[in-house]
Amino acid sequence: MPNGLTYAGLTVAGLTRWRRSDAGDGFTIQLYRSADARYLATLKAHRRELHGRGESQGGRDPTEPAAPTDSIYARRIGPVDRNVCLQAAANDTTRSRN
Repeated sequence: MPNGLTYAGLTVAGLTRWRRSDAGDGFTIQLYRSADARYLATLKAHRRELHGRGESQGGRDPTEPAAPTDSIYARRIGPVDRNVCLQAAANDTTRSRN
């Protein structure tokens, strides 16, 4: 696990898939994934913001302490840039073929 004890932010941009929560009042997104680790964020929309929790899972020596749960607050800080999304989708498609 990285020195910061979290996998959040290891990838700057990527194709993000989401799943509605079982209660239907929020959603879960996977912000990082490797062969043995992942970072899951569970979020709820509150007005024009997102609030929730995130957790790094796996990818560490079992004798090391587990990473703490992160508190997440998100809001848009600029206009939509669809090119970032299109490039991330293209990279994901290329990675899937290999």
